[in-house]
Amino acid sequence: MVPEKSGLEDVVAHGTMVAGVIASNGKIRGVAPNVAITPYKVFDGFECDSTWVIDAIIEAANDKMDVVNISLGSYKSLIKEEETAVYESYLRAIDYARSNGCILVASAGTENNGYDISDPEKLAEQRGEIGDKQVHIPGGLEDVITVSAANRDEKLPFYSNYGYNIDFAAPSGDYGPAWEIEGYIDLSYLLLTTYPTNLEQTELSIYFGFDKGYEFNAGGTSLAAPKVTATVALIIAKYKEKYGVKPTEQTVIQLLKEGATNIDNKLQFGNGIINAKNSLNKLIEQTNVTEQANTYEPINIFVPYNTIEVDDPFVYVDEIAVVDPSVNLNKIEETNKSDVYILVVREGKDGRNIANTLKKEFPDTNFLYKKEINVITFKYKDVDTLNDIKNYINENLKTTIKRMGKSSRLLLKQ
Repeated sequence: MVPEKSGLEDVVAHGTMVAGVIASNGKIRGVAPNVAITPYKVFDGFECDSTWVIDAIIEAANDKMDVVNISLGSYKSLIKEEETAVYESYLRAIDYARSNGCILVASAGTENNGYDISDPEKLAEQRGEIGDKQVHIPGGLEDVITVSAANRDEKLPFYSNYGYNIDFAAPSGDYGPAWEIEGYIDLSYLLLTTYPTNLEQTELSIYFGFDKGYEFNAGGTSLAAPKVTATVALIIAKYKEKYGVKPTEQTVIQLLKEGATNIDNKLQFGNGIINAKNSLNKLIEQTNVTEQANTYEPINIFVPYNTIEVDDPFVYVDEIAVVDPSVNLNKIEETNKSDVYILVVREGKDGRNIANTLKKEFPDTNFLYKKEINVITFKYKDVDTLNDIKNYINENLKTTIKRMGKSSRLLLKQ
């Protein structure tokens, strides 16, 4: 992606370490040693331009990548016009990638002392830019799985950014508990990573007799994110093996949540510290809900929403349909009533925002956003009200729903 540069040689070690966390398969093992990796070079030495990263995201989408790891980031102003343009370009690239089936995972950011990246005004102030409003991108954006770091004691390392827009944490290194007080480095808290063989070995790795290509590292969110990326890859592979189809993004995220170690600190760790084994076990133990569809009346039509190809956000079926092969039908309450309709939405603020918008416009209709399965249910009092709701969605929310991709459709009884 770097203009006038075609080589992929790693001259700073960062990419080799990240790739090794995912898929190393030598003297140390990555989280998913059998997955295939496609590298997109976006650094010229230590220099990186946002446009190169944006181009890489688009290229990865065109190449039909299942998951994109972004172990880098920058801070952009929401006030300064030029930086806002970069921010908007990232959003469009991310939306394009997700519409092509890519799941994006990004690091929360690594600093001398981590920032709270959930409040743009506060973030700008922490960075000495009082009066500005700033965001960390792409990690920190709503449609990206944002990853902070956790050390071996399940605590936030000094360098890791944090905030309420963190989705998960993942294990990464630091210098150990005695570092700040005594200046003593505990090697057991460091990471062992892959390292480019074209670069000189450190004295530390030579001292411990490491082969060239392996080094100690103090960690960073850049080495936490690929652990989540690798776990996503494992879930996708196992899901395909079990169900014969690729899982939706929300299914993957739900399995990540179910497997994560809950630390009860959403500001630092979001939904918890990622645990690949637990998430895979949750998937392996999962009841085959495709078979359940034939036993739960009156739902008698199976419609995996990732196969729906229509321009209109409304999909008419004979009965309210199952919306995802991983959704337990028993979780969808009251679907046996003819006046209940389901708007399938993407997890995140879009779903909540649509529900709140509809509540304000139609205060006599009970719109309920069910976060655990990412749907909005509502019961209408008469046909005229239903038609009004449909017309309002078509006129005012259709763009939003289409932007959310194939996973967002209103399933109606014809």
